[in-house]
Amino acid sequence: MSIKENRFMVFDTETMGLENRVVYDIGYYIVNRRGNVFASRRFLVKEIITNPRIMTDAFYHDKVYSDYLEMLDNSDSRLIYNWSDIQNYIREDINIYNVNTMSAYNLAFDMSAIKATNKATGCGTLLTSRPVLLDLWLFSCLYLFNTRYYKEMAKDNNWISPAGNYRTTAEHAYRFITLNADYTEPHTALEDAEIESEILNRLLAKKQKIPYNTINAHPWRIPNAA
Repeated sequence: MSIKENRFMVFDTETMGLENRVVYDIGYYIVNRRGNVFASRRFLVKEIITNPRIMTDAFYHDKVYSDYLEMLDNSDSRLIYNWSDIQNYIREDINIYNVNTMSAYNLAFDMSAIKATNKATGCGTLLTSRPVLLDLWLFSCLYLFNTRYYKEMAKDNNWISPAGNYRTTAEHAYRFITLNADYTEPHTALEDAEIESEILNRLLAKKQKIPYNTINAHPWRIPNAA
């Protein structure tokens, strides 16, 4: 399949934390390189999000009350599924929409989160065949953050870590491409996947070499290299 025909599943997960990476919220957009959206989904993992003992330890546990309860009220609880059913829906969408590229911001983290959730719920592997992989964090560090324009904007807005490094989060990528320095990432899976699909679209428009199937554990070092 040619690059022009690629279909991307841009997904995001919300997990218990950086160490305990079990997923309680997963969302994705299916798009092509022109930014056309073919589908978007959100699933809340029943085994996790309905367990109050587990959820009190979640990094963003306050969102259970501020965001997720409202979502459930508005959808008659139709967002909650067993992880095995979520796997089936994802596989079905991959087949229906001819997805051949899986993409996420810090893809290695999200892949490990899915693996941890498979183990925690006793489910098998999510994907039956290995797709093309595209890490938006690496892609952004190569062609968004590693530019004079971003570095100037980062300095102007103090997007610098205590160690003196330029910030390279999805939030900062979106601030840069929209020129909205006040944007705050929602940290709910579908909303984060939406902005990540916009970041992908902007990166693809640059017509640079795409870092398919490349996982760099420390891509933030690229724009911070001397």
